[in-house]
Amino acid sequence: MNPADEVLQEIRKEMKEMHKEQTDVLETVQFIKNNAVTKTEFEQFRAEVATKDHVDRKIDSLKGDIVLLVRKEDAKVDALVSELDIHKVLPKESIAAVNRHHVFPAQPIISSSAS
Repeated sequence: MNPADEVLQEIRKEMKEMHKEQTDVLETVQFIKNNAVTKTEFEQFRAEVATKDHVDRKIDSLKGDIVLLVRKEDAKVDALVSELDIHKVLPKESIAAVNRHHVFPAQPIISSSAS
């Protein structure tokens, strides 16, 4: 093979590689074109996310309200069980069984005197 044919063959090889790279770039551009988000779509998405943050805060607030209500009911049950125990309406075993089913553990007693 003469040197001119070798150069021509090398040029053809390079052109095929360039054509493949060009095809890859065009496919990438087409993918971006088909899947990219417009500025308007992005702004709408941001607005929805902000709304979801508001909903999350509201849910957290409602959870706190529910916990407070359940704590009040738990305190009522504790008071009732205590009264039933004082008046000997239930046997000690039954009182102990009811007390094992607390929704919230008993609050620790913190001494007000400093050590």
